[in-house]
Amino acid sequence: MRLATAILPTERSDRSCPHTPEGRRPTPSALAPRGFPMLAWSRGFYGYYNLAFVTIVNALMQGAFYTVGINGPMMAREFGWSATEYGAASTVYLIAIGVSSLLAGVLIPRVGARRLMVWISPLAPIALFGMSFVTEPWHLSAWTAVLGFSNGLGIAVAGPLIAANWLSKRRGLGIAIVIASSQILAIVWSQLTVALTGVVDSWRQIAQIEAAIVLVAPLVAILFVRERPEDLGQSVDGVPLSETPAATTGSRSLRVFKTTADWTGKQALRSRVFWLITVACGIEAFVFLGITAHQVTIFEAGGLDVAAATTAFGLVITIGGLGRIVGGWFTDYIEPRFILAFFQLTLGAGILLFALAHTWPGALYVYIVTVGIAGGEIFLLATVLFVNYFGPKAYPALAGVANPLFSLLFGGAGPIVVGSLFDTVGDFEPVLIGLGIAGIVASVASLAARPPKAPAQASAQATADAGSA
Repeated sequence: MRLATAILPTERSDRSCPHTPEGRRPTPSALAPRGFPMLAWSRGFYGYYNLAFVTIVNALMQGAFYTVGINGPMMAREFGWSATEYGAASTVYLIAIGVSSLLAGVLIPRVGARRLMVWISPLAPIALFGMSFVTEPWHLSAWTAVLGFSNGLGIAVAGPLIAANWLSKRRGLGIAIVIASSQILAIVWSQLTVALTGVVDSWRQIAQIEAAIVLVAPLVAILFVRERPEDLGQSVDGVPLSETPAATTGSRSLRVFKTTADWTGKQALRSRVFWLITVACGIEAFVFLGITAHQVTIFEAGGLDVAAATTAFGLVITIGGLGRIVGGWFTDYIEPRFILAFFQLTLGAGILLFALAHTWPGALYVYIVTVGIAGGEIFLLATVLFVNYFGPKAYPALAGVANPLFSLLFGGAGPIVVGSLFDTVGDFEPVLIGLGIAGIVASVASLAARPPKAPAQASAQATADAGSA
């Protein structure tokens, strides 16, 4: 990466630069990032570098949550906590990230996604460092709440939004890389903990080392993340505006609808399509998180021993992370609602197959692949659809409403309802059949979520522009 200082001589304005809105090379002062006038980018389209930096921030901040599940059992053994006592921290995290995502939807249009990321991201390493001093279960829950607050407010909404601001043609893949990074990093955290266990004295030192690693996230956010291409005198995808095809309601290049209408958050929230997508993905979140919470128990009831059941569970999560990237790549070529419906149908079919034919050895492998891939697509495809249908400007408001519904209402209810049904029925088969049918119903709702009509304000403006032309 080449960084140039803002005191360099001004470039000639007639030199062609295809990454700027006008097709001309901007002056170094125009390239200087807001708030950091001494740094400037002077080589090529910055969008892919920016995507890498946002991915690093997301992977470290949201990936830090997996340290709770890894270090929590070590804390429990030392202090004699029950599984319920240290497991409550995960519930607290979901509540914190859901509430703070709602707050992010309100604040981002006012202060900006990058600025919020810079302000809030230091809380993640602080939370991990605080966990190294835990002596009571509520201490762990409190610091986990701080971590959830930092992730919901600082990256969960801001990260995908910044990726969408810079990319259009590869928007789905860019968002997928950001979202999937934390899930894939879970493997790194687990192996790091195993390696450190033989080197340091206790989990407290492990937590402090992990905090030092996560400290990289706010540094990267401050130094390298930029919110919009305009901040560096560039344009979306690095394509000059003069070469961008004009559109009034949306672009269907590559068979994928991407609005160019100027939706506001309020207009998008009133759209029936938004709520249809939210309910469809909410049902899928209910099904996936409901069975995930009881996954090992389900596998054991299906005839697996504890070790095999735990391994199968880990494979489901890992496949979900990798599947997100594959799904994100497809969303740039195939209408995302079709992909969403396909994965929801796949989720339902995989669950039904395992419920009805779990004695067949192949059913387990089909289940691991179908449920893993489908479960990993829930939040990704909802994000891509929101941005494609309503634009990056409206996305913070939509994510601020949808994310809490996914994590608190639908996702939070899933483990409780599914667990209660298991206890009441006493058999996992009828419960899984019901969940499989619910996944299929969700796919029907996703298919019905066709691209919305442009808001009246945008349509009126387009008509006026056409008339003046």
